[in-house]
Amino acid sequence: MLLIEKKAYIYALISSIIWGSFPAISRINLNHLNNYQVLFFTNIIAVCIFGLILLITGRAKKVIHAPLRTHIPPLLIGIPACLFYGLFYFSMKRTGTLEALAIVYTWPFLLIIANWLFYGEKMDVFKTVKIFLGYCGVALVISAGNGLAEISLSHWSGNLSAMVSVIFWVLFNSLASRRKSDAVADHFFIFLSMLALSGLFWLLSGGGIPCFSALGGLLWIGALNMSMAFYLWFYALKIGDRTKMAGIMFLNPVFALAWVFALLDEKITLYQVGGMLVIFAAILIPVKAGRVAKEEI
Repeated sequence: MLLIEKKAYIYALISSIIWGSFPAISRINLNHLNNYQVLFFTNIIAVCIFGLILLITGRAKKVIHAPLRTHIPPLLIGIPACLFYGLFYFSMKRTGTLEALAIVYTWPFLLIIANWLFYGEKMDVFKTVKIFLGYCGVALVISAGNGLAEISLSHWSGNLSAMVSVIFWVLFNSLASRRKSDAVADHFFIFLSMLALSGLFWLLSGGGIPCFSALGGLLWIGALNMSMAFYLWFYALKIGDRTKMAGIMFLNPVFALAWVFALLDEKITLYQVGGMLVIFAAILIPVKAGRVAKEEI
């Protein structure tokens, strides 16, 4: 039993390390391609990988013979997922990697606000402090210590794009987490939906085929970040303690920061590093499980 739990930790940790590479590798991809090309070709790879997993594990036949109505929800869930990736790539073209990264990692805070506004979960002191610190950290990263008024218009458009992308990521997570069906099959149809939508964006933007030097980065995102990391994560949740596994995801911002330092030659100020640490600290603040407020009768 201890060995199984150890394997679950290893798989979850590998997933977190791979996911942490997403911003840095995406930035490298965007040096060679536009955001629509990156989105479309990484989705092609992800669909192929998940389709291959379904075939190898013997689940393809079951998926093919399942009623069409069972595939409609994941196909719809793929829409906000595609919009998240598209807007995030757009923001990375217009602003710094660390700025886009800091904004995207505010999604747990936005989720708390959404649960409070739409599901009646109570807002307590811990949640309020968590949200306040999180957005203070974002302000530090975006301003880089120079003040928000000095940010250029192009950076503002990138930052706003990242903020909107977070809304779609929260929507995607909220919808996907409520699904009780086969996670691998679900993600195959999610990526299939993303492929169709990103293909439309790619065609409308003028198409274009990636150069040979861009293939490595596309394969990394499509095969590892969007596919293998998800598969290992699902497997870790299946054989390990879900609560303990979820705790490993708190390391994502740390790994992301390490990848940015290791791979990118971007000017990063101490204010930005401090802001990322504030965001990380805010994420770590524990909150009680949300309780829905009782309605007045």
